[in-house]
Amino acid sequence: MRNVSSNYRTSLSLLTLSLSSLSASAATLTTVQAPPSGEATHAEILSSIFGGTFAASGDDFTNGVLNAVRVDDDFDQVWPSNVYSAEAQARYAAYEQEFGYVDESGTYTQLFDVVGTETNVTGSTALTSIPGPVRFARNGTRGLPATTRPSDNSDGLDHAITYRITSALVDLPVSGPTQILDPGSQETYVLFFEDLAGDDPNADFDFNDLVVTLTRSSAVPEPGAIALLGLGGVLVLGRRRRD
Repeated sequence: MRNVSSNYRTSLSLLTLSLSSLSASAATLTTVQAPPSGEATHAEILSSIFGGTFAASGDDFTNGVLNAVRVDDDFDQVWPSNVYSAEAQARYAAYEQEFGYVDESGTYTQLFDVVGTETNVTGSTALTSIPGPVRFARNGTRGLPATTRPSDNSDGLDHAITYRITSALVDLPVSGPTQILDPGSQETYVLFFEDLAGDDPNADFDFNDLVVTLTRSSAVPEPGAIALLGLGGVLVLGRRRRD
């Protein structure tokens, strides 16, 4: 019969092996195409939202103060119950856009319409308790009613990609509009949607048709894949800068 120490060592070895396998597995990242001339890239949209100049760092972006960390597309599909606020940040689409969510029963709930174009848009919802699990979604007068879960979409394709906003500096001085948030007090994500189905000749999959910032009011332990979104550390949020 094994003693406690032996059992502990065995469990630790299995855990280490499991984590090594997880880290070695490739992330699932939907390809983002370059936008047509005159439309903003993800880096430019992030710069408009948070200030500074975002530049690519692999699949992520950074302005030296904030990182926009690309979330594995397997893990941004279903979101847990929480209190959320959301705000439209950009619309590079010819068709109307609205933002909402789809619950487990398949019922779509609209949260707001998007008014305006490019980065001069309005549309938001204050802190709202959303009973999860849900899939966040875009809708409109034309285009695919699309959620963050590809299997919901009529073409079976991924129509939403997500970045999580994190601090790029460990010891960031508080200056100007910069706000330091306590670890775990908030989590902010930016969702980029593509609105046209894959068989539409106008679909370009540059994922800038609708861009929404989504803030969870609290980061609490939770089961399932969404827990893998948690990266820890201090979140740093810059005030939105609009022209």
